[in-house]
Amino acid sequence: MFDIHTLMSSAKKTNLLPCDGEAYLDNQYFSATEASHYFNCLKDEIRWEHKEIRMYGRFVLQPRLIAWYGDPGITLKYSSLNLTSTPWTTTLTNIKDAIEEDLDVTFNGVFLNYYRNGHDYIGWHRDNERVHGLQPLIISISFGAARLFKFRHYQHKDLVKNLGNYIPDYTR
Repeated sequence: MFDIHTLMSSAKKTNLLPCDGEAYLDNQYFSATEASHYFNCLKDEIRWEHKEIRMYGRFVLQPRLIAWYGDPGITLKYSSLNLTSTPWTTTLTNIKDAIEEDLDVTFNGVFLNYYRNGHDYIGWHRDNERVHGLQPLIISISFGAARLFKFRHYQHKDLVKNLGNYIPDYTR
């Protein structure tokens, strides 16, 4: 088992969640040059898909593009989708290797979202798919424009932590 406090050596060590979980923010993890490079590479080389999911008993197109990359045979299931991993790209492997080395952990996959404009989004959800395990360590990395980022307790929906319009601070 890992200790999240030692894992997040480069992150600000204040837990952002009020209860039942931990979340840390490091908005200077990648330099501006790295972030711009990764954004452009991922935008161009990822096989983005626009998939239908089941919501409230009907099928609708997700309001964003998605992709699932990872180790061979890793499957992600959610909202009537059954995604089999696409092999890691060089760019994804470089990002993965940097984070794994820094945090001394191993990741088996990455779920990518591409928000094309101010109308694309992801709704409230829980990352509780079986592939993540019982106590998942999830790293969320944003390259590109600012976006609203919120946490909400899954039982006590009034407990909301709003990070506001998260804008990466690429000053280092």
